Amino acid sequence: MKKTLFLTALVLALTIIPALPQEKAGRTPPQMKPALLVIDIQNAYLPMVPDREKSNALVLINASIGLFHLYGFPVIRIYN
Repeated sequence: MKKTLFLTALVLALTIIPALPQEKAGRTPPQMKPALLVIDIQNAYLPMVPDREKSNALVLINASIGLFHLYGFPVIRIYN
């Protein structure tokens, strides 16, 4: 039974992969642009974090935001 499932999966994989779109010759793929995602820093959890780690994390987050703004990359903030 396991061999049959394995062989079936293998045959499906081998038939699907060639059908995937291939890059056309001479066409360059689109360039990726970095973005920074800052997700909801919870004030409720900050008291549980040691002071040294808390200050280091906040400095790193703020420095990263400043660096992304400096180079014109998007910064996405998610608040919950």
